[in-house]
Amino acid sequence: MFALGLAGLAFVAAALVALAGPFEPVPIEKQLAERASSVVDSMRAIWRGESAPEAPQRWTIDRWLTVASVALAALALVLAAFGFARGAPARETLAIAVIAAGAIGFRAPWIALTVVVASGCALAVERRLRREPP
Repeated sequence: MFALGLAGLAFVAAALVALAGPFEPVPIEKQLAERASSVVDSMRAIWRGESAPEAPQRWTIDRWLTVASVALAALALVLAAFGFARGAPARETLAIAVIAAGAIGFRAPWIALTVVVASGCALAVERRLRREPP
């Protein structure tokens, strides 16, 4: 149940960032000016034969939430795998794995679609295994 709570928390954090964010909006003019200056600096460095300078990344609340949701989802996936290996009910571990994978792939629609299809296949296999005892 702890892993299910982690997976749910990760999914809520991913949904919060994707649907409610960004929490620290940057004006478009500032974004464009920073992008243009970084392109100019990179081109100057290339013309001089130097390596392009890397812009320092600022850690915003959006980035913290994204990293936290992925970390929680990964931990939930690991706990689900351990639970399945130790004989926990397959339906619970499958639910944890699907929710955690959905939290990881929430921002990319094709990954979310893949998670839905994979979970449907996994449920079909699980139902098939329940009908045929080993």
